[in-house]
Amino acid sequence: MWVRDVPLSDPGFGDVGQVYDPWTYLAWLAAHTRRLSLAAGSAVFPLRHPIDLAKQSASIDQLSGGRLVLGAASGDRGSEFPAYGIDHSARAERYRETFHRFRELTQSTGPRISSALGRRGGGLDVLPKPSPAGSRGWSPGPRSRSRSGSPNTPTAGWSTRAHRTPSRAPKPSGARSPPGGS
Repeated sequence: MWVRDVPLSDPGFGDVGQVYDPWTYLAWLAAHTRRLSLAAGSAVFPLRHPIDLAKQSASIDQLSGGRLVLGAASGDRGSEFPAYGIDHSARAERYRETFHRFRELTQSTGPRISSALGRRGGGLDVLPKPSPAGSRGWSPGPRSRSRSGSPNTPTAGWSTRAHRTPSRAPKPSGARSPPGGS
């Protein structure tokens, strides 16, 4: 099940994007399914802090038994960036920085971090770490193009189960569908 990270509705963009917060929605899906792959496709890394991304994604991954598939994006809705106080033209640099810090936080213990996104000495750590199930890893994906045709930074994904195709899982007894969905 794919959910999108679209924080704000922009009527000029042509679609609503995602109504629910992706992390809240993924938590709901994790609690109400057993085998369904849960995909955040894609988290807009320049709009998110790496500590929050690491904590949220690893929590969903652990609580779902290793079912999270995480996509990373640079963001194609330029109208969202000023609302976060971020210059849209700096998104590529911010994407790379967030991506690098996110990897450090999810793949090592107590990393020292010093960047524009924060400073942290050793000893502090983000828990939980992603589930050890499957083959967790980041791999650069193909370059993509935004709606305007300009190249985005390479995309990447984190999958705790390699080559797994999402399947429709039976609902646990007593499970309800989310409002507006099935």
